[in-house]
Amino acid sequence: NHITYYIGNYSAVVPNSSGSNILASEWRQGDKFRFYFPGDAGATTAPLKPYMTQRLFYIGNSGNGPNPPCNGNTTFYRVRVDIVNPTDEPIVLDGTTIGSRTRRVRANIPNVPGVSYANESTYGGAQVTQGTFTQPANGATSGSVLWQPGTIAANSGASLFYVIRVAP
Repeated sequence: NHITYYIGNYSAVVPNSSGSNILASEWRQGDKFRFYFPGDAGATTAPLKPYMTQRLFYIGNSGNGPNPPCNGNTTFYRVRVDIVNPTDEPIVLDGTTIGSRTRRVRANIPNVPGVSYANESTYGGAQVTQGTFTQPANGATSGSVLWQPGTIAANSGASLFYVIRVAP
């Protein structure tokens, strides 16, 4: 890590080298971008930090519909949300509220015409590798899958899977 480049409110306090002069109420880390430049070995390696990914997969079952979706057909896609914890410490997403924030994952169903949540016997609704969740009703065109994976152990991960219908 050669530099941490902050992009944010131009009128905010400029951080000193340790960042000790920045109050959390004045400088939110989530609003910033961090760049990692090649090190001496030539590799660009970010520090080990937990991260989350979301991917979309076409479900190639018979009668599922075309990929890409076509007008007049319904196609089903599986959404996979992964939380990876490559650190040596566990992370906790147990649903408790701290201040105004709740420790959980919110996967929103896009409020887009032709897209709806699929919670039916064919696909079984949401599934998780650990923890608990709540999900919208079958056919919901908005809402969220709320997932509380609990404690994600050091050097491990957890996953949430759910299905959406796309009928353009």
